Amino acid sequence: MWIFVVVLLVLGLLQVVSPVAGWWLANFWKVESGAEPSRLSLVLLRMQGIVFLLVSAGLAWHQLQAS
Repeated sequence: MWIFVVVLLVLGLLQVVSPVAGWWLANFWKVESGAEPSRLSLVLLRMQGIVFLLVSAGLAWHQLQAS
């Protein structure tokens, strides 16, 4: 279960700190060079990062309470 916490934590931090990097990792193979993400896409990625961080914190809390 801790692997899910770590993966969600890393993805969440990446998307909150640098949503452009998250966009690039998700779309690098489908776009032409020089393409840039829209502002809406960056906002949605940042919100997704926040959700990932909340879920990872919830999973960590659950794991700590169970042990």
